[in-house]
Amino acid sequence: ELLMRIGFFGDSFCENNREGFLGLTKTIESYIDLTVDHYDAKLTNTGVGGSSHWDLILNQFMPNDNLPDVCIFLWTDHSRLYHKKVRQLRLNSAIEYTESFKINPTYSFGMHGKVWKAAEQFYKHLYDDKKSKIEYTGSLLYFDNLIKDIDKKFIHIWSFEQPDNFAWTTGAEIRPGLASKFNTEDIAPNHLPHQEDNIKIFKAIQYCIDNYSNGLTHEIC
Repeated sequence: ELLMRIGFFGDSFCENNREGFLGLTKTIESYIDLTVDHYDAKLTNTGVGGSSHWDLILNQFMPNDNLPDVCIFLWTDHSRLYHKKVRQLRLNSAIEYTESFKINPTYSFGMHGKVWKAAEQFYKHLYDDKKSKIEYTGSLLYFDNLIKDIDKKFIHIWSFEQPDNFAWTTGAEIRPGLASKFNTEDIAPNHLPHQEDNIKIFKAIQYCIDNYSNGLTHEIC
């Protein structure tokens, strides 16, 4: 019998599994570990820290010809920019780019300085938050339609907040957003330092897999 395959797509809320932070320690069983171990499954992929929802769609999910049996999506903040190679273009980091670069020229951006400068200028002079939220919702509607005929299990989790007046018609959805539900830390694996919180997220995923149906919404207890 073939092993179930499970993949996590998204941002830093799903980038670390059993190796722990930077592969140096293992302080907790992450919700990724717990899910994969419970189903004796093969973990096919994890997320990319700092990446945008467009990165999830265009870099991580596409092409979609070899998807795992269960695809678990961590949908990130609407304001992040997409670049195929520079995958951490977040508003707060880009706005601080010039000053940070003066303090430390290597400031994690290295050879991609021109891209970060362009992002900084975009956020300072062109970015509109209301427009960004509408675009985000529109792209989720596009993705919802994209996956509707694919015979896999899809589970949607919000890293931060779900957009207003939007509900998935394809796949199961877990609410509320992780950043609003749990105490988070930057340095913790997937920002989730507490074992009991990882167990709660795993239990929600388990419920959605075992009771799977399109349009199912499950609240984390």
